Amino acid sequence: WYQRRVHGEVYLTTPAGQTVASNNIPVDEMGLPIDNTKGPGYPNEEFCPGGYKHCLPVNVRWFHKGAVAKVFSGQKGFTKQPLYNKNHSILVLGESDFSFTQSFIRAFGNCHSQVVGSSYMLKRGHGQNPHIKMRVTGDLSRRFLDTSRHPGQLEANLNEIVNNGGLTRFGVDAKDLEGSLMKPAREQKVTVPQKFDRIVFPFPRASLKKYDRKLDPELIRETLRSGSKVLSPDGEIHIIVHFARNGINQFDLWCMRETAEEIGFVWRAGLPIDWKDLTAYHPKDVTGKDWTPTCCYLLIFTPQKDSNGKPWKWPGYRIDKTYKYGHDLGPMPDRKA
Repeated sequence: WYQRRVHGEVYLTTPAGQTVASNNIPVDEMGLPIDNTKGPGYPNEEFCPGGYKHCLPVNVRWFHKGAVAKVFSGQKGFTKQPLYNKNHSILVLGESDFSFTQSFIRAFGNCHSQVVGSSYMLKRGHGQNPHIKMRVTGDLSRRFLDTSRHPGQLEANLNEIVNNGGLTRFGVDAKDLEGSLMKPAREQKVTVPQKFDRIVFPFPRASLKKYDRKLDPELIRETLRSGSKVLSPDGEIHIIVHFARNGINQFDLWCMRETAEEIGFVWRAGLPIDWKDLTAYHPKDVTGKDWTPTCCYLLIFTPQKDSNGKPWKWPGYRIDKTYKYGHDLGPMPDRKA
């Protein structure tokens, strides 16, 4: 059984893999309680679909071999619309080799300055960003982008991005986007979107430590606060986290939901994605080495209210009911091929 903190209900997984609430309220195919008077589900969350026995709570399901959300148009996934399209203005945070941003360029073609890749680290020879404050120093920090592992690769990635209409920025602090990104761009007369439809932070880390009880939750809290100031009226902040085989994950360990709700944000969704759908990208560990995550979850956050105090408009992601769970990744666990 699993306890859901917010709604205070215990959910049970039946042998057939179907989920029911302990108070006998029926749930729909997404695991959402059905209220016949109000329609299925809760308005502030979207849950991942599933029809088989799982080992994590229903609100964050782990599909080690199974369904994933559609990242770009033309790819397979259980969401009808992709997470990203060429009409979005997109900001990528925490780049190491800019291959995450490069994947958007390859998916969209000419981005017309709508895709911005950024790194907290500096590029040698480009000078210090006077607006950035190095918050972590010493052995727990990396100040410059590493070009020693794959000589020439960083430069090639940057050239491909810029030559296809993307932008690259160095010394960008996710905790102070106005001060370290928007203000320097204005001073240098670099045209960046004034508001972003998607702000993406893959596998965030505040330092070279695997986990810092103070710095990591603070990074999430201040990134959300900072991001809200440059977010479009229907924009989303995406944080990609790792789920280990034993179930340990950044979402729980860093108390992300609690942190978001404390500052007026809503956790809208937790969607499994296949990082290989980002064709140029390979995740890196804290030292910059290639690393293969067991399972990636893309967490979607938005403010609870807009600048006028009205509920934030979040359309959600419709489920593609024709999608055969797991058909592109092989048979699911406990199912026959």
